[in-house]
Amino acid sequence: MAAEEIALKLRLATKEGGSVPRLHVRDVMTSPAVTLAPSTPAREAARVLHTHWISGAPVTDDEGELLGVVTEADLVPQEGVTARETVGEVMTTSVQTAGPDEELRTVGRRLVKARLRQLPVVAGTKVIGVVARRDLLGVFDRSDRELVAAVGRFLTECAFVPPDADIHVDSTDGVITLNGYVLYESDVRVAGSLAASVDGVMDVVNNLAFQAPNPGLRNIEFARSTEAWD
Repeated sequence: MAAEEIALKLRLATKEGGSVPRLHVRDVMTSPAVTLAPSTPAREAARVLHTHWISGAPVTDDEGELLGVVTEADLVPQEGVTARETVGEVMTTSVQTAGPDEELRTVGRRLVKARLRQLPVVAGTKVIGVVARRDLLGVFDRSDRELVAAVGRFLTECAFVPPDADIHVDSTDGVITLNGYVLYESDVRVAGSLAASVDGVMDVVNNLAFQAPNPGLRNIEFARSTEAWD
């Protein structure tokens, strides 16, 4: 889906003065998807990928059921390997997929972690579209500098400030890294979740340390120590 279409969806869905709503895969996916049959000759499949400027395509049966995925790399002849003639012979059958109602940020993180360019979108087992990294650009189009500022500002607004906390935020390709310290052990997870909730953040590497165990744990230890004297 074009970035202009995504931007229009955001403007229409956002109330004046409100925040951008969470988008889902169905809002940006390419549908219908370019698909291939397992019987498609490998050479013809390569031509289809080249014509549509895509790196891969879902492989489906006559009913639209997902059978696998074939990529450019699958179609390149390998030295010392007997040439395989059809898509069904070279496709990958163990395939990650996305659902149309999944949050886009969740799928985006999965693409980054698995180093995938795209995922088939399935309803049940039938392919209804494809979501690719480029589909995320219109939604998560924020520079690393902007992300560092946004995450830092949000954490400050949520009272993660000295002396109880000192958090240093960095970003590389949308992946936020948190260094420094917070007050309680539970604050480590909370700060990481808050950073992950900022629009444009693809993933969070949480290196935060804590200064003290959770208050509840300290109370339990105190109670145990007093029982020892009874």
